[in-house]
Order: sequence, then structure tokens, then C-alpha cells
Amino acid sequence: MTSYRSVQGSFRLRQNHHGSKRLLTRTNAMALLSLLMVAVTILIEPPSFPDVLVFEAPQNSLSKFRGLSPKRLLRGDYVLKNEEPHIDFRLQKQAVALLSFGQDAAESTLLERCVLSIRRRGDFHGPVVIITDAPSARYLNVFDENVIVLKNREEDMKDYFESDGSMKYRRFKTLILEYIDNIPELESVEWVYYLDIDVIMGQPLDDLMDQLNEKYHIKDSPKHSIAANGATPSSQLYFFKNSKTSGLLNFFANSGFIIMNRHTSKYCLELWQHVMDSRREDNFDEASLHVIAHLFDRGDETNCQLVSMDVEDY
Repeated sequence: MTSYRSVQGSFRLRQNHHGSKRLLTRTNAMALLSLLMVAVTILIEPPSFPDVLVFEAPQNSLSKFRGLSPKRLLRGDYVLKNEEPHIDFRLQKQAVALLSFGQDAAESTLLERCVLSIRRRGDFHGPVVIITDAPSARYLNVFDENVIVLKNREEDMKDYFESDGSMKYRRFKTLILEYIDNIPELESVEWVYYLDIDVIMGQPLDDLMDQLNEKYHIKDSPKHSIAANGATPSSQLYFFKNSKTSGLLNFFANSGFIIMNRHTSKYCLELWQHVMDSRREDNFDEASLHVIAHLFDRGDETNCQLVSMDVEDY
């Protein structure tokens, strides 16, 4: 981040040989007049940011998602410098996915702050995929070349969640892998980590995943529960436990952080979407996970297991 300080002039009081104070010499008066003219010019026409903070939209096959237009100034307190060398997407095994929907998100800098934390404290320099309904100009040229901004498909925006307008946005969590499947450059990605944009990384993402993998065997020979009828589930999603409680079920997931396998998690995501669409209730993104976990525990669902991870100081 770069901070800009206004230019400040200092004018000394001169002492004559009698000890009296002469406020301004003729030279100082002219300098003051020049400074005032500069200040007026700045107010009328704000200065541009340095070129190092401005990016061109990359001329590659992803341009159909990002859109192309002239340079524009970066804005907000979370300015992302072009610190990221362009990576070969075909070699990447991990990706981060983010959603930015609604006017509040577009008018805030939550997304910029989240990406900045992923890059810096999270020390993750792989592909970051953003799905958004914001106008294309909003995020154009704001991020480094390894961030892919996708416009949502209008047919995915369901309006039947009338009592809770944000539900139609949360539903896109179930569509993340479907959108990533439409990016040929990310064909090699095997693991996708979803974060809510108000989440801030506090440590390297690889370190966090190593700790979670050691405890839950996510990536190497996973050891999962057996369904009530003895079947072994073929699809998993990983969440942290939620601090909320319910008197009906013994499971409640926080959907602000989700670990998805590119291939095996699709069934769980489709089931999650189906339950969400059929219930259409307030805040039913997490409550629908609650229902799926209960079905698994009861043996009515055997293919999808929701793995609830303890909230610890990782």
C-alpha cells in the first residue's frame, strides 16, 4: 500500500537587526502565491497515481472474462501493486475462490482487502477466482494478473428467496466448481478454497492446509466416517464448525470457509444446491448443510459427507 502526503511549505519569520519580526519577504510572498495556485490546481484536477499502480488488462484467453478497456486509476486504501509475477496456470494444483455480490460489496473495499491478505499474510500466489455481479469496470485492472474476475450468469441468479435478498448470492457457493470448470487454464487445479470476502488470512495458506490435512487427512488417503447404512461416502466438503447452535441437530457448519475437491466435491455441492432451492428459507445456506449432515447421520444420504473441522488457533 502506498500513502500519499501533501506537500507542505514552511515559512520562517525573519528577524531584523532591531529584533522586530518581518512576516514575509517579497520572495516568500511570491512562493506563497505559487503554492496557493498549485493547491487550487490539485483541487480542480486531482493528481494521478504513479504508473506502477496501474495495470493493463492482460491480452490472453481470459480477457473474455475480464473485459478490456483503457487504464483506470486504482482507488481505496487497499491498493494492490503489481507484485505478483505471472504464473503458468497449467501447473497450479490449488486455487482460491471468492464471491462479491450486491451493491454493498461493490461499494466497499472488502474484496481488495481479502485478496491483499491472501497474497501477503496468506503467502498464496496462485490463481484467485472472483465471481461477481458488479459492473465490469469495478474490478477491472485492480488486481494482479493471477486474479480472474468472472461475471455471473444471469440464469444463476434466482429471485425466489424473497424474504432474504442475500440468499440468491450465497447460492453461488454451490456453483463455484462449475464456473471454474469453464476456465481451461485451470484444468490442473485439484483443490479450491472458498473464503467469504470479510475473511482475513492470518498465516500462510499452505501452513493452514498442512495442519488441517495432518488432522483430517484431507488430501492424503482421507479417513472419513461411514454412513449409517455402512456405505462409504464418495463426496466431501470441509467446513469449520459454527458457533451457532440448534436444538434440532448436532451439526452446524460455518460456510465462510470451504475446502472443495475439484472432482469429488461436486455431488455434495449439487445436493447442497438442491436442498437450498427446495427449502428457500432465510439463511438457509448453512441450515441446508445442517439438514444434509442429519440425513447422513440417519443413513438417508450415503454419498455426501460434510466434514466439520474444529475451530482452533491454527
